[in-house]
Amino acid sequence: MSWRNVMVGYLACAELPEHSNHSLHEPFHSLILEKSASSTSCHYCDKPFKDDYAYTCSQCAFYMHISCFLIPLPTIKCDGEDVQYICHEDPMTLVEHGDEENVRKKCFACQLPWSSPAYPCKTCENYLHKSCAQLPRTIRHPSHSQHSLTLQVSKPTSCDLCFKKDCRLIFSCHGNGCDFELDTKCAFLQPNLKCRSHNHLLSLVENAACDNIRCNACQKSYEEWFNQVRLPNEVHFSHSFFRCIDCDFNLHFLCGPLPSTIKYSYHIHRLALVDSLIEEDFGEYYCDACEEGRNPQFRVYNCADCKYIVHAHCLISEIMKVLKEDTKGVKLRALGESRWDEFGTEIESEEEPEGLNSNLSNNEKAGVDVKEFLTMRDIMDKLNESEKKKLSQPFSSSNYITALFSMFREESLRLFDHKGCTEDISRGIHDFFSFDGWSLIGFVWELENFTAAEGLKLDEVYLGTKIEDVSGYMVPRPLAPILRTLIHKYGNLGGRPDLTQEMKSVASTLLCTVIEKMGRTKVEDITKDSIQAWCFQIQGISIVAGFGLGWLQNALKELIRPFIGCEAIRFKTDAAKKLHRRMAELRAELERCERNCEKIEAFDSSTSDVLRECMSLGSKLKWKYACHNLF
Repeated sequence: MSWRNVMVGYLACAELPEHSNHSLHEPFHSLILEKSASSTSCHYCDKPFKDDYAYTCSQCAFYMHISCFLIPLPTIKCDGEDVQYICHEDPMTLVEHGDEENVRKKCFACQLPWSSPAYPCKTCENYLHKSCAQLPRTIRHPSHSQHSLTLQVSKPTSCDLCFKKDCRLIFSCHGNGCDFELDTKCAFLQPNLKCRSHNHLLSLVENAACDNIRCNACQKSYEEWFNQVRLPNEVHFSHSFFRCIDCDFNLHFLCGPLPSTIKYSYHIHRLALVDSLIEEDFGEYYCDACEEGRNPQFRVYNCADCKYIVHAHCLISEIMKVLKEDTKGVKLRALGESRWDEFGTEIESEEEPEGLNSNLSNNEKAGVDVKEFLTMRDIMDKLNESEKKKLSQPFSSSNYITALFSMFREESLRLFDHKGCTEDISRGIHDFFSFDGWSLIGFVWELENFTAAEGLKLDEVYLGTKIEDVSGYMVPRPLAPILRTLIHKYGNLGGRPDLTQEMKSVASTLLCTVIEKMGRTKVEDITKDSIQAWCFQIQGISIVAGFGLGWLQNALKELIRPFIGCEAIRFKTDAAKKLHRRMAELRAELERCERNCEKIEAFDSSTSDVLRECMSLGSKLKWKYACHNLF
């Protein structure tokens, strides 16, 4: 810390009260101005202290920078459900028309520029739009239905729905062990959109801070797309996404539940939503509305009769109009769901499966469909200890198999892990060039003998999901279309004679989750971890349930060669980038060295008389001892 900052700090402290309080601190005891410990962080900005003064309360472990303490925050005064905002101890009163100075201000709640009418503070720049100020004291929200949410002024915090981080007027629930917060816009956004691959309604969140949120459909975040060399237009246009707070289930706007057909005023026919469209006759792909390029990997709206193709973002106004109106009767499809359309919506028998209703009352058995009550958690709870053990350890390996697995795993680690320095790249070039048929056999053997430490485990998101009967197999409703399609194509899954209904349900659910994940993963996005997990799960399901899954095992084996090919292409591309980057660094370093050599060569002519004299004496006396001038 510089002496100037120290002096400023002392002057500031000299003018501040030693004891005070703050609206963000419960007023049971006051804050004390004292030197803070460097290990603590500020309650307001979350930044650490650097051995400077702060307002502290050791009883509450509350610490605040002086600069943060001085930030003016409005407070809320309530008279029943009526809300009054106070700032600098004065009520903030409604102003119908502002002056030119107000244009620079931003609303304390929504951070948008000034617009009249508004509630300004007479002393500072704080103000609230009329629409932002006239909020109820408490609300109920379906994403936190167990408690009401209370309006409060907060330190900058993150909204649990849109992820914006500078929310200072929020609806929150912090009691009863909860930590739930919504900004004033999201607090009135209701989940109202159905998604066939998820059990709850989704909210469409616009202009969200969701760059690093991974999409459950495409398995990527906006940030990962932005890091690509060429950013697809399809990704760039939208920071909106679909979200279920309860399950932390998120879908990019383009990957989410969009209308399966749409009417476009510039085309005579309705356009159908397709997940990807590759025209084999062309090497380049264009949108017929904006005439700009399109990426064939992304969803588009298409008229097959006219071969008319339009970006989804070119139809954004038409799409948003549909989504913001009543969607009852509108078929919405998320990415990957159309794969199950042909057979996935058949009406199944209402007959109650045997063995699943023993925990229900007689009244429930007599008059109500079992599907209205059972969830996957209910079924998991009915598994006996032997069945649970089978799921946690579907097969075991001998010491010999384990040793061989470790050997092959060591070889594949060298092949698939080349994220380090250029020396690793040299090793990677050797490993890929030497990859042959024996290497492939070893890799397949490793996949077939991999064992997951957690065993066969259901995804948490499906445990609370209601089940549906599909030809006698009870699976979570979002997975039912997948199972119908599989049964239609490959027939009954079969099973061991002693297979209980509960184990049959768990095994078929595990199978559908594998298919669902495979259906959402492009070949180029397959990782060693994912293909390893799929192999283990499919083999484990076959063992514990006796399902005939040869067709799936063969399909997975067919993925191994293209997976290795994509890894090699990825390594080649990444290695070339790293080597070119390293060469550029070395060239820059070489140029710096050359410039310094030129300076050295010009050293004698540019040195001062004093330095030349010093150099002459140094050359003359360098062989003498330091005491030569004493005797």
